[in-house]
Amino acid sequence: DTAAKVTQNEVLKGSVAVSGTSRADGVLVESGFGTVVDATQRPLAPVRLLPAPDLSAIQKLHERVLVRLRLTPLAGAAKYRAVLSRDAAFNTILREEVLASPEARYADLPDGDYYFRLRGIDGSGLEGLEAVNSFRLKARPEPPFLSTPANRGKLRALSAEFSWSSA
Repeated sequence: DTAAKVTQNEVLKGSVAVSGTSRADGVLVESGFGTVVDATQRPLAPVRLLPAPDLSAIQKLHERVLVRLRLTPLAGAAKYRAVLSRDAAFNTILREEVLASPEARYADLPDGDYYFRLRGIDGSGLEGLEAVNSFRLKARPEPPFLSTPANRGKLRALSAEFSWSSA
């Protein structure tokens, strides 16, 4: 991060030696840990990365054009990195964004299968372990919306008239 003059280092496999401008100040960062080299040019003591978020609440089938993925908040996460792809290997990234809250929204996606990857980001900018889940979008043609009677409305009559928006 050139603006903040810091470097975040996360280690997912193996170990990495991290140093600042002086190699004497280096630290060994093991798998599942991360460190930050701050403005002092010295790496901070390694900290455990956030665990993978829980994506079990993601619906497997979405039938509306606006896909809303409401996610379980992750303790210790200040933000989230969300990645959307059409393939399980994430070779083709459709969208990648940093979210301020645990909810991702996607509009105007074509119908089909999608893969969603999420990582929590702690207060120092270190990204945690990732979780992956998939969903299917089948929103077209869009179903009509009931316009009369009102949603959850109650009628006291011998007959009722219903109307819908056009599909």
